[in-house]
Amino acid sequence: MEFCTQEVPRYYPLSISGYHIREAGSTAVQELAFTIASGFAHIELGLRRGLDIDSFAPGLSFFFNSHVDFFEEIAKFRAARRIWARWLKERYGAKTERSLMLKFHTQTAGVSLTAQQPYNNVVRTATEALAERRLCSRLPLKGPAARAVAPAERPCRVTATAAQVAGSAAAP
Repeated sequence: MEFCTQEVPRYYPLSISGYHIREAGSTAVQELAFTIASGFAHIELGLRRGLDIDSFAPGLSFFFNSHVDFFEEIAKFRAARRIWARWLKERYGAKTERSLMLKFHTQTAGVSLTAQQPYNNVVRTATEALAERRLCSRLPLKGPAARAVAPAERPCRVTATAAQVAGSAAAP
């Protein structure tokens, strides 16, 4: 983190992940709490190394999971951004807008999918995608047969179409 701050300041050296926490069985609140706490631990490490908060905080990014509880997921993502901005400003003294932004990547949940109902997975994934569409920086979707086998042509087309629908539904 120190090297990147000094030598390649536009590089994002850390992606702090909560995806695996949720896939392992945590709640949305637990995923958010552990992931944000990990981000704050990285902030503390940077400050102990003598780095200026506004020089390295913009280089941190996050990776969250999105499940089918539409409103809970939206609330989780909004809460994450709000908590991050407030703490960086009030606790750590960040001054720039870039430092206060919580940049995150989200992926639709794998544990919500079933091998027995591959085309119902499309609905699950679309619901998960719509919750995060306007809030995150990157959004990959899982296909209908993600739990069963290696992807075939038709499931890949269905996934691509679902991503287009999710993207256009959220477009301004």
